Amino acid sequence: MKFTHTAVSFLFITFLFSIPSKQDFSNAFIKVAEKGNPAVVSIVSEKTMERSFHYFFGPFDDGSPRDERKGHSLGSGVIIDANKGYIITNNHVIADAEEIKVILFDKREMKAEIIATDPPSDIAVIKVEPGGLTTVDLG
Repeated sequence: MKFTHTAVSFLFITFLFSIPSKQDFSNAFIKVAEKGNPAVVSIVSEKTMERSFHYFFGPFDDGSPRDERKGHSLGSGVIIDANKGYIITNNHVIADAEEIKVILFDKREMKAEIIATDPPSDIAVIKVEPGGLTTVDLG
């Protein structure tokens, strides 16, 4: 019994000293963020949407013309190829967008165009003019 108690105490103390401190974790996180943040972008997309009250009034809809309004989506993306200006994002952010604006880490704003989409996986690739972009290594 005494041996078991000693062994458990030894393992507990060893485990206690093997856990990194909050400072170590904080420093590691800061290094990752400093490296990755410049490659993260904000994406704002705009599309025209019909404003319809049909869902509320159903069969009582008077058939009057439906208003149009501008709808906006906001999301984020990651620059995956700085030389070509490719950014990966979620498809639902840019789906049916008439205009896409990308805001870089340094606050520059650029227009983007859709290159490819895959709605089932909710992934899309958009493109901005290359120049002064930073990538992050994936994987």
